[in-house]
Amino acid sequence: MSRLLVLEAQGELRTEHARLVASGAGVSLRTVWRWLAAAREEGRTQARERARFTITPELHARLARWCGNAAAVHRELLAEAGAAGGSEGDVARGVAGVPSLATLHRAVRRDLNPGQRAALSGGERARRRSDVHLRRPPTWRNACWEGDRKHVPVEVDLDGELVFPWVTWFIDCATNAITGAAVTPHQPSRDGILAALRIALSRDGDGPYGPIGSPSALVRIDRGQDFLSRTVTSALATFAVPVYPVQAYQPRLKGTVENLNRCAQRMLFASLPRYTHQPTDTTRPRDRSKDTTAPLSFTAWTFAGPCAAVRTISAVRRRRPAVRTSSIAAGGMRRRSAPLVQEHLSGPQTAVAPPPSQDQLRYSRGGWVARHGITVGDRRGAAA
Repeated sequence: MSRLLVLEAQGELRTEHARLVASGAGVSLRTVWRWLAAAREEGRTQARERARFTITPELHARLARWCGNAAAVHRELLAEAGAAGGSEGDVARGVAGVPSLATLHRAVRRDLNPGQRAALSGGERARRRSDVHLRRPPTWRNACWEGDRKHVPVEVDLDGELVFPWVTWFIDCATNAITGAAVTPHQPSRDGILAALRIALSRDGDGPYGPIGSPSALVRIDRGQDFLSRTVTSALATFAVPVYPVQAYQPRLKGTVENLNRCAQRMLFASLPRYTHQPTDTTRPRDRSKDTTAPLSFTAWTFAGPCAAVRTISAVRRRRPAVRTSSIAAGGMRRRSAPLVQEHLSGPQTAVAPPPSQDQLRYSRGGWVARHGITVGDRRGAAA
């Protein structure tokens, strides 16, 4: 209609124009002329909205006060209308300005989005689970890293004792390439973080560290005390790399490394023996003492899990960048022992572990992380 109004103002409107609009909209020529008259007289180019009950800011505040209980709000409105002097019959029929409960429910579903409805009963945290979050603008390589550590739910054998390993890694947000990783048979502390940073900052085209490393412009982490320790921050400050801690309990603020943790567990760690998060046919947790599957040794698991991921994981966005290759020194590790890395990042390079045997590579898989998940061989899994 706006185009027809412009043609009419210029004196160029013809019946052929209206007939063309009628054929495109699938209506009669008379309907187009009626639309044009309504646009000229009433100033509207769309269908007239029907008068209906809507959720006003005052009603929204009442719903928030009653934690989303529309029935309680309706009872409150009826009580106020009755106290104002309205008869019981008028109030019951909605004559006194009080809608029916069904009308109130329908208006809540129509006028409030899922995030707003979730916030009425669950607060801000529930609203953020339903809302869509904006993505950060694209950047260049080594513009920002995200670091985190992952508890791997796979039992491995370390000197005759079953332990759960931990992986500490850093990922480049622009290319989704793992810049550095370290594996420990215990909950990592500053030793694992320094080992991963040493690999991430080292760079050699043909060596074990690959061409991706070099100092980043920013490192984004959560509020873990080990990441915020003076040892780690001073080591990064030596290279003029600032550390930016995000808000607590907000994984969306460092979604790149969180997505890496989720994809690695679902598509890589889940395929290894003695994975403890396998689904069960009962409501009780699985009894791990009855699992007769032979566990992998810590060294074999390191090459089958994190090493396979670090060697072959790369992003698939516009193009597949160079694959990050990195060695994770696993030989000789013992419980509560530090990774094979010097105390300072400027020391000698980490020793390269010997190549794995065929038995160690039996469960090795290669894949890469993309926006849709992680691809392993000819299998593809969802990232969410």
